[in-house]
Amino acid sequence: MFDVPVGERARRTTETLRTLKAAWTGEPFEHRGRTVRVLPVPAQPGGPRISLGGSVEAAARRAARIADGFVPSTPEIWEFYVDECLALGKPDPGPYLGGDTSVVHVATDVDEGWEQLAPYAMHEVNAYGAWSAAAGLDTQVGYALYEDPDELRASGRYRVLTPEQLVADITGRGPFAFTMLHPMVGGLPPELAWQSLELIEHEVIPALR
Repeated sequence: MFDVPVGERARRTTETLRTLKAAWTGEPFEHRGRTVRVLPVPAQPGGPRISLGGSVEAAARRAARIADGFVPSTPEIWEFYVDECLALGKPDPGPYLGGDTSVVHVATDVDEGWEQLAPYAMHEVNAYGAWSAAAGLDTQVGYALYEDPDELRASGRYRVLTPEQLVADITGRGPFAFTMLHPMVGGLPPELAWQSLELIEHEVIPALR
C-alpha cells in the first residue's frame, strides 16, 4: 500500500511510534541524523496513549514492547501480548476486554443500509485482499477476496445495525467494549456516512450515558 513493501511495515511502525514518543517529550532528539525538537508538548504528560493493532503473534509482541496497548484482530492473539508484557516485567494487562473490530454502519433499515454499504465494503475488502495476495499473505493474516456481497455480509467484517441493535451490542460486551466506526468506508458518499453518524449522535450515544 502506498508503495511501502509489507516487509518494511514493522520497522516503519516501530520508528514512527518511537519518533512520536520522543517528540512529545519536548526535548531534543535525534531523527535520521538530525537533531529535532517539537513544541509545544501535548497537554497530556508524555503525549496521548498509542495502541497498535495486529493479527499475528509478532504484532502482539511488538505492541507489548513499544506501545501503550494492543487491539487484536481476533481475541486469540491477545495471549501473545500478555505473555510479552509479563516477560518484559510490565503489569499483566489481564483478559481481553476489548470490542469488535468489524466496521459498523448504522441505519434504520438494516437491509436497505446493507444495499447502500455493500459496493463500498466490497471495494475496500477486495482492494486489501489483492494487496494481501500480492504480498503472499494468507487469508488468516490478510484479507480474503469476496465475489458475493451476501458472503461478505455473512462474514461479519462489515455490519449494519439499527441504533437499538448497536446499543444492545455495546452494552452486552461489558464496560470496556468499543465499536469500530469507518464512516466513509471504501469511498462511501459523505451523505450516507452522515446519516449513520447522526443516528449514532442522536440515538446511540444518549442511550449509553
